[in-house]
Amino acid sequence: MLYAYATLSDETEVAHSENKLGNGEFLVTVRFERPDEKYTFKVLEVELPTYKILKVHGYTKDEVKSLLGYTRNNCSLILEYSQKGGIANA
Repeated sequence: MLYAYATLSDETEVAHSENKLGNGEFLVTVRFERPDEKYTFKVLEVELPTYKILKVHGYTKDEVKSLLGYTRNNCSLILEYSQKGGIANA
């Protein structure tokens, strides 16, 4: 299940999974999705806390770099919310 986290100014939706490990360890997927005429949707999935890229569809290298920076800047909040069932339950 994915929980809404934010909507960026360019209509990119940011969502994250619940913490898949629990017990003090983390494994969370962050998903970026933006409507696009060519691709229907651009998609980027990043695993936390490793920042491993799981999926890229339609995003350029510069866009991926920018979104990884966003992920790094928001990592602690995303990990916190992943334990609480999303930002709506925090």
